[in-house]
Amino acid sequence: MRRFIGLVLLVCVCACVGWAQQERPAEEKLEETGLLPPPNLNFFQGRPLYRVGGEIKPPQLYESPEPEPLKDFRAARVVLWCVIATDGKPYMIRVAKRNSMEADQKAMTTVSKWRWKPAKMKKDDVDVLTTVEVVWR
Repeated sequence: MRRFIGLVLLVCVCACVGWAQQERPAEEKLEETGLLPPPNLNFFQGRPLYRVGGEIKPPQLYESPEPEPLKDFRAARVVLWCVIATDGKPYMIRVAKRNSMEADQKAMTTVSKWRWKPAKMKKDDVDVLTTVEVVWR
């Protein structure tokens, strides 16, 4: 009887260890890194929304004020998702890779002041969903 109980316990432990080491879905891995995929957007203000690549040329930054320094003057990096519209302004700014609450807030405030030349598809201006990185050194 004791051997049977010991054998059942051994099988249960092995099954639990195997289950814990199973491959987790990609979404869970992304949550661990803090870099979530962008929102599933197809339109922005009634116009089609594109992603940079292929025949879509990226927007070009021409006005970028420096971010305010952090309180403890440390190095930090925040990655943001945003829509760069045909007017060159960023919209729908969201944090993709977090750092600290202070850095996230200052990064979003800073990027909202930045201006771009719009993305191009052939010769037309288009709205694009892209990532933006704000770095403190």
